[in-house]
Amino acid sequence: MVTCINQNQMIFQTVFASFSLYYDLQTLKNAHTDYKPPKIVDFIRQEAFSSIVWPSTFFVFSVFWLFFAYDRSLFYPANIDKAISDTSNHIMHTWIFPIALWEMMFYHRSKPKNSWMRLAVTWIVEVTYISTLIYVYASYGAWVYPIFGKLHGSLWFPLFFVASAGILAVAYHLQWYLYSIFWRTVPKLSEKAP
Repeated sequence: MVTCINQNQMIFQTVFASFSLYYDLQTLKNAHTDYKPPKIVDFIRQEAFSSIVWPSTFFVFSVFWLFFAYDRSLFYPANIDKAISDTSNHIMHTWIFPIALWEMMFYHRSKPKNSWMRLAVTWIVEVTYISTLIYVYASYGAWVYPIFGKLHGSLWFPLFFVASAGILAVAYHLQWYLYSIFWRTVPKLSEKAP
């Protein structure tokens, strides 16, 4: 069950990476011309990263390793090591973070005037993920992550998901601060270079 959900995350990350690679290759291929990617392609790349990829990457990286350090059996019991190697574990939970930072350092995005719609997309993805977790529990009688078995039936169960929504909101807004750090020296398009 764990691998099913992780496979969905990996498929999404692979689709986004492939889409971004296509975008970059088209830009490089046509660098000597006045080529600009179609606006819809640019829009999808920007929105998917800022609303889904970055917040979920930050969440997975920070929450997984926090719980792993505290008590790995809550999210990643030792018996999973038989099926998922340490390398795969780090690809799924560690390397996604520096790759997302790399994307931020080399592809500038501007903070939108109204972030609420994009944050709503982030939360819709969270609700979809929670629904998947609950569906798996209802279908198989087991939680994908052992922590939910411990929290289920208590006030901590819904609070965990509320806290998750809060972490996702912090992650969403954190990206704009990071962009301001990474892109501080880049002149605005309206300014003329000397």
